[in-house]
Amino acid sequence: MYTPSFIVVALATVFAASVPEAEARGFLARIHSARSTPITQLSDGNEMQYGNSSLAPGLRNWQSSGILTRGCDIKSAKITDCYGIYLSANQNEHTGDSPRQRAEFRTKSQLAGHSAHYTWKQYDEAPDTSTAVSQSDFSHRWQLFNEEDIAPVVTLDAINDTATILDYAPRRINCGGKCPAIPLKSFVGRNLLHSLKVTFGPNGQLDYVLTDADSGKQLLTYNTQGYMGGNTSYVKYGCYRTTQPGQAPIHMAVGDFAYEQLS
Repeated sequence: MYTPSFIVVALATVFAASVPEAEARGFLARIHSARSTPITQLSDGNEMQYGNSSLAPGLRNWQSSGILTRGCDIKSAKITDCYGIYLSANQNEHTGDSPRQRAEFRTKSQLAGHSAHYTWKQYDEAPDTSTAVSQSDFSHRWQLFNEEDIAPVVTLDAINDTATILDYAPRRINCGGKCPAIPLKSFVGRNLLHSLKVTFGPNGQLDYVLTDADSGKQLLTYNTQGYMGGNTSYVKYGCYRTTQPGQAPIHMAVGDFAYEQLS
């Protein structure tokens, strides 16, 4: 089991690990050469863990079966309030109590009819090269989640060599035809800005824009109306995926979350 444990205080780093050498080498090298920003381990990958300390306004908690840190080791990530995520390539590791891996941040619940605007940044370094082998496979980077049905309504997934919107609302299956998508190579290895405006509830609206945070270029948009959850819903972002043989590890940074209550 991949069980690293480390604390960075000021300029000193202490790191203890027991991992398969081939998988760990690159990850450990980055930790040891991380920026002077302190890195604190929040979850260790041994079980599902939760926390809510010092989160940005609008967030309720984080939940992680993998390795989650406050502070990031990815030097290319231009994120000030940065969290690091690592999920193992081993399908039997970082799963908590299910055959899935996750490290996500959850917003506070919203009642039907209320509107909110969320933004956050992401840098996805290790591409998820998993291929969906069934309709139940997923690798969510964000979810609009129906709290009552315990099910996603709209998600952004990195799967089948694409970053694609998935819409699960019965009247919008496959986004009414073909969901917007971009090649995965346009999604990884770059600083991304997510902008998600939602009016929650059965008669809601969603406006989503994915932008290259460095150039300002729009990469993907999705705008739709109708069902956006039941009486209460929320948004989650980070990574939540089914596990498969031969999957790639996930190494990413997220943060700079901002929230505005519109109504």
